[in-house]
Amino acid sequence: MHTVEIINFAIMCLFFVCYMYQFLYIPISWFAAKKPAPPAGAHRFAVLIAARNEQEVIGNLIDSIKAQDYPEKLIKIFVVADNCTDATARVARSRGAAVFERRDPERRGKGYALDYLLREMKLLHQEYFDGYIVLDADNVLARRLRRAHERDLLRRVRHRHMLPQFKKLRRQLDLRRVRAVVPA
Repeated sequence: MHTVEIINFAIMCLFFVCYMYQFLYIPISWFAAKKPAPPAGAHRFAVLIAARNEQEVIGNLIDSIKAQDYPEKLIKIFVVADNCTDATARVARSRGAAVFERRDPERRGKGYALDYLLREMKLLHQEYFDGYIVLDADNVLARRLRRAHERDLLRRVRHRHMLPQFKKLRRQLDLRRVRAVVPA
């Protein structure tokens, strides 16, 4: 019986040592200075839209993006017209979006289109964006969606929570320096 007590005591000491560091973090959180969030209007966003034969709905999406409660000069809209056979590119251009037309009948789909769009944006090197919003062409946004997205992005950046896949993509494409020109 004495051996069992010694083993229990040893295990208890091991667990105590393993969890003791957590008790050190409690007082640190009490005294650590809180960092204020940067001002909400200071961040630039790029809205990426992959569209294929969406001439009927893409205008509504672009209008809803422009109607947001976020400064229009801090957001740019990019559309990749992926193998379109209709007037999707023309409608998007007429609403003020930067449009990239892609023709590759063997590689169709949103993944290929967004990859093409990001690579084209990287080649231009004209503007810097703090975040990217990817939308389907048949969406319509609520007026406060951008502010909510910005709060979420800032929270993730402050806490350094970034998906490993995005880190890899950011390294490959160097998204910190992705830039593009938007026609007036």
